[in-house]
Formats: sequence, structure tokens, C-alpha cells
Amino acid sequence: MTESQMILFKFTHLLDRLSGQHVAVYGLGGHTEYALSHLADKSAIVGLMDAKRVGETVFGLRVYGVDEIVGIANAIVIVARDAVMRLIYDRIKHLEQNGITIFNVVGDNLAEKFKAADKEYEDNPYWDSSLEQLKATVATHDVISFDIFDTLLMRRIIRPHEELGFETEKLLNVPRRDMVECMDYALSLGKRVFILSDMYFSSQQLGELLTLNGISGYEEVIVSCEYNQTKESGELYEILKSKAGSVSILHIGDNLQADVKNAKAHGVDTFFVMSAYDMLLNSPMYELLKDVLTVGDSRMIGEFAANVLNSPFALCAERGRVSINDIRTVTSYFAPIVGEFLRYLVRELKDYGDDTLVLFLARDGWIIKRLYDWMNAEFSLNMPKSIYFLASRIAVSDKYADYRGNYCKYAKKLGVFAYERVIAYDLATKGTTVAKLTENFGIPIELICFASFNINDKFSGGMTHSLLGDFSYYDLSYNFLRLYELLEIMSFPHKTQFLCIDNNLNAVYAPQESENGREWDTIELFQNCLCESIKCSARMPDWLNRNICVKTADNILGLIGTRYATAGEAVKSAFVFDSPLESVMPTAWWDRLVM
Repeated sequence: MTESQMILFKFTHLLDRLSGQHVAVYGLGGHTEYALSHLADKSAIVGLMDAKRVGETVFGLRVYGVDEIVGIANAIVIVARDAVMRLIYDRIKHLEQNGITIFNVVGDNLAEKFKAADKEYEDNPYWDSSLEQLKATVATHDVISFDIFDTLLMRRIIRPHEELGFETEKLLNVPRRDMVECMDYALSLGKRVFILSDMYFSSQQLGELLTLNGISGYEEVIVSCEYNQTKESGELYEILKSKAGSVSILHIGDNLQADVKNAKAHGVDTFFVMSAYDMLLNSPMYELLKDVLTVGDSRMIGEFAANVLNSPFALCAERGRVSINDIRTVTSYFAPIVGEFLRYLVRELKDYGDDTLVLFLARDGWIIKRLYDWMNAEFSLNMPKSIYFLASRIAVSDKYADYRGNYCKYAKKLGVFAYERVIAYDLATKGTTVAKLTENFGIPIELICFASFNINDKFSGGMTHSLLGDFSYYDLSYNFLRLYELLEIMSFPHKTQFLCIDNNLNAVYAPQESENGREWDTIELFQNCLCESIKCSARMPDWLNRNICVKTADNILGLIGTRYATAGEAVKSAFVFDSPLESVMPTAWWDRLVM
């Protein structure tokens, strides 16, 4: 039985269950076409649903918009891949308030299906734990023992594919700050502290690693390779007990078998803390792990986890979701896709010579130019020269046509016309501004961007370099295409919009009150954190040369969504933008874009 035949079989049985109801089918793919063309009785089908083709007639049926279907259908069947089922359901689940029941094609009631899944995540008793609870437990014991890896330290790689050498461990490991705080708290109470590890490194090597990460004050590192006993067998706890004496002992670790069950079996009290990997597995973010295919994927997710899931209790307040309460955390979601774009820039421009100039267009070119220049110097890449070039839709519009001669003089002053090849960076674009620059300057200008939208409509004849490709606004197959405006807002320099070049060849900017909602200090903080994060990743072995992992980077960005995270009002307020100059009223872009 083919997949289409199986879907037809399931769909037919579902329609039998829904006998007497009016059914709309969401999705216009090949499986829908096959099912509708082979159904013996289509009388229950009242229409189709699809965001892109509202009002059209497809497969002989009208395509309705989401809210148009109210009063027409009382059941919706989504015909789509499981990977996007939740996303589609979340977009239309408000229709349930109108008495509409939503199913997948195999007959699952999606409200019940996803409620059960979310309840399972939310009901995890681990979310009741906290750093305060851990400290209170520490206070009631005489001796405290800590596991090292995934407890006191975590690696910036989600799962090592092989044993890592000691020099690599130094680069990959970061302290879990809450756990170090807990250890310092134990020491402040006068507790004796031991480190316990099943590991092939010696106690001296592990001690060096702990010192490198600012961890000290413990009594001894007890490591399995030096005692020929392990936590896995439980016998290493007997070594700990012999050193601690007849006192109460608390062991803290992330492995339910080795650190909890085995410790308890040997008379040692325990406190379980989740590793970042287990935090992902036990939350809706588990989807991120399904497509980890390469070391690059694993490192990228590890970097994200080291920032966002550094605390074992990071998901507890929201019972399985991240609490986004500061701009640094927001940065962690965008850093992977920005890092992949920077490596894409290297791939695209590395063979261009001194006859090439890269224009990073105002305003969102500001932060990418800063990173481009750092990368060029850090890796001695000898990439083309770059200029932060003042440009805007208004500046190239007919409104400032009288200043176009000045604009050409500005470009000439910067040496733009001296180069054989000129490439302009824009973040996500229809190509309008670059097309106008090409027209005004009379020279061909190439475009390089994260993504473009219907580029050939405005930008015919020029070469386009696009990390993600060219898209319709109705084909948002990457999370980035939905969320890029958040990055755009946070990429600006501390300047209002560029308007024109005056007769003295000075830049004229919009008055400050034209953008009175800007939080410039917050934007600068975002940019500094973004640079810090990318530089940290870039210094890892082979970062520059490994394959570009766009899918994983985009999946990480998607975790900013409301199913996975909750943003505080202080964070959301940074993304409120108004520009009367462009007739943009105050808009809460976070609430508008993050679903």
C-alpha cells in the first residue's frame, strides 16, 4: 500500500465516523488530490483550506481562509506531514471556540492529542524542583558529592560522537552556573565537598578542567579509572563513604541510574538534576533532536543549550518551556542562523579579489559588517573590502529625486565606482533598494542576503546570492522567513533612518522623534551579545570549514515560539517599533511574529 493509498484508507474511515458533518480539508498537496479523486462519496466535503490560495477553486472545491470556514464546516481534517501538524493546528485551533473539531487524516482529535502531549510535559514532577530546594537539601547533609559532566560542567556539544581528548574538553566545557553556585553555597556552610566521576581522565586532569572553569574548594576528585570502581557498578560510592566517614552524604548528578538509583542502593542520599540533553528530551523542544545528523548539528545545538539550558532548572518555572526574560537569551536563538550566514559569506566571497567591494547597506547591515570585518581579520581571510553604505527605501525613492546627484557623489567619494565588482548586502529583501542603486549609479550591483522574496519581480539581471533562497510571502518554509524582522530591528546602529545626502555631501537622517519607540541601549546589548556568542562558536575547531547546517540553525530559531518558550514583557518591549515617517504606527513585533 502506497502512502497515498494509506491516507485514502484512513480518510475514508474518518469520514464514516463523521457521518452527517460538514468537513473542510486543510492542505492542497498531492495526498489531498489523490484522496479527493478516489473518494467514492465526496458529499461531506464542503471545501478546502489553505493560506496561500484563498478564493481559488482547486480539485473542484473552493479554498477558504481560516476564519471564513466558520458556519460552513463543523470539522476540519488536516492532510499534512506530522512535522508541521502542530504548527498548522496552532494556527487554526481558535476555530474550536466556534464548535469546529480538528482532526489529522488518521482520525486523531488534535485538541485531545496535543493536550495529552503537553500535559505529559507539564506534569513532569522534575519541574517542581529548584535551586532553592537543592540548597535546602544541601544544608541538611554533612558531605556533598557532585558529578562532573552534565552536572557541574556541560559540553558545548549536545552528544559527543566519540571520546574527546583533554585539550578538546577544555574548549568544549562550560560551568553550569547554578550548580557552581550550589557548590559554593555548600562550602560556605562548612560542608565537605567531593567530586565523583566515571571517567577515563585522571583526577589531576579533571582538577585542571575544574580549575579552568573556576571551580575549586572541594576536598578530592574521586575518579573511576584510579580506583577501578564505578558509579555504574555502585562501588565508587563505597570509596566515597570510606573517605567521608559515618556522616550523612548527598550526591548530586544527572544520571538516573548511576547517580540516583545506584547511590541510593549504597546508602547515599541523592538529588537529581537534568542534563541539557534530558531537558530537551523532556520538553516540546525534543523535536530539535530529530534532525541531528552531523557534528556541526550537535555542536550548534550544544552551543544553544549551553546558553539557554545552562541551569538544570531553566524549564521549571514554565513547566517544560523556556522563560525568556533577558536580551542575552533572545540572542541565543538568532546566533546560529547568523553564524551560518557568516560562513556562507565566506563560501560565496572567498575567491573574489581586490577588485570586489561589499556594501553593507544601512541600517541592518551594521551588525553583519561588524562581524564580517572581525571574521576577516580573525581568520586572515583576505576577503573583499567592506563599506557600511547609507541606503534606504526612502533615499532611493522619488521623494528625494533632487538629491540623486549628491548620492552618486557620495558613492564616488567612497570609491564605489573604482571596483570592477560591487556586491550589496541586505538581510531579507525584494531587491527594490539594490535595483534602485543599480539604476541610479549606472553599474551592475549583485545582491547577497539571508533570503529574498520574489526577487525577479524587482531585481532582474543582477546576480543574487541567497543563503535560504527565493520565496513567496505565502511560502514561509523557514522559521527565519517569519521572524527575520525581529533580527532586523536589533541590527540597527544608533541612528534614525537615512533620508538623503545633502549638497555638502553630509548624511541627513530622520528626526529622533520619528522613531520614539527605539530602545537603543537594548539594541546595543543584543548586538554585543550576538558578537560574543558567534565569536565563541567561531573559535571552536573546524567552525569555518564544516558544512553549513541551515536546517538546524532555523529549527533553533523556531524554538522561540510560544509552544517552547514564554517571553517576559521587558523582552517584548524591546521589539516595539514605530516610524511615523513610514506610516508605521507602534507595533509589538514580538507578539505579531512569534506564534
